Amino acid sequence: MFSSIRSKLANYLRQKNRDRRTASRLRRLRVHDASSKNTRAIPEVIRQVLLISTSEGWGDSLYVAGLAHRLKENGIESVSVMTPESLLDHFDNPIFDDVWALEREIDASLTFSPDVTVDLTYMGVRCGKERLQLIKQLSCPVLTVSELCSKLNAYSGFISYREKAHISERMALVLGALTHHNEKRVMPAGFASTADQTRARETIRTLFPAKHPVRLAYLNTVARDADRCFTQSQTDTMAQVLLKRGFDGIIVHAKVPCLTSNNRIRYLPAMTFHELTALIEQMTLVVTPDTSVTHLAAFYDIPTFVVFPPNDRDYWSEYAAKDAWGALSTHSVSFSCDDATLYIDPSGYASVSPRACSSYTPDILSEALDQFIKAQP
Repeated sequence: MFSSIRSKLANYLRQKNRDRRTASRLRRLRVHDASSKNTRAIPEVIRQVLLISTSEGWGDSLYVAGLAHRLKENGIESVSVMTPESLLDHFDNPIFDDVWALEREIDASLTFSPDVTVDLTYMGVRCGKERLQLIKQLSCPVLTVSELCSKLNAYSGFISYREKAHISERMALVLGALTHHNEKRVMPAGFASTADQTRARETIRTLFPAKHPVRLAYLNTVARDADRCFTQSQTDTMAQVLLKRGFDGIIVHAKVPCLTSNNRIRYLPAMTFHELTALIEQMTLVVTPDTSVTHLAAFYDIPTFVVFPPNDRDYWSEYAAKDAWGALSTHSVSFSCDDATLYIDPSGYASVSPRACSSYTPDILSEALDQFIKAQP
């Protein structure tokens, strides 16, 4: 009885704390909000679309490019992106007609007039001042995917990302809102120029001069967050599985070389993201932590084994991270082992914290990878 009362009280206090934080964020945004409500309706004919993207991950930008691709296939003539200056290189893709730095445009006279703008910032306060200053200069309907931002005057409509688990499904909601074309997913889209493809082939020839590998694996060990990176022992045991299963070439991406290089194991040289995109196309199999490489592999439909940290959750904690960012290649596994005590309480809090990928024993990962390879057609 008392434990039930304590649990209900804890849930109540968590919800009150969450409500207070939400109210605080909303007050901060309203300082920069429009004075009157944007009531503009989406026009029947849409020719130009502006997307605002502030997410820092390369993976996010691949899905924004995928959205632009599908919008154009469904009749949109022009798709442009507004993003923080630090992220401009994420959108170096010819699918976009223009890419602007958010910080520059808010201080300049706008020279474009989109028919519809979609703000893809689901974490509502990120670059809030800059986004709202820009949006107030626009004369078009502006849609948001943030429940928090949907309460602001600057936005005319709301697309609820939270309704769907995977980022590809969330992008499909945006596609449907603008084109009335219903799809289950919007796949990520990378870009590699002819020069990038040439560099990728030359890299493979340089790494394996004696013989071009027939079965080539890419073993990525690094991610933006340290908690998602593989340890040396994890890397070693998974490399041994790849060798045992007949891969005659393994390209390892590691911050520090951690394996003995031999005629079948080589380390990735420095290259651009677009060169890496072209290199991934040449792979037979990809092994990686949760990072953008997962989505590059999906772009080329390369079989992928991706590892997520235990108990890792999405921005909306009712979804596991692997449900939101898991591999979409036809043959893929999004691996994670959550604690048995994990549950999400009514206020949206997880009962346990995420742990690092390093908490997996090497044997657990190598066995899961081995089973994945054996299951390949």
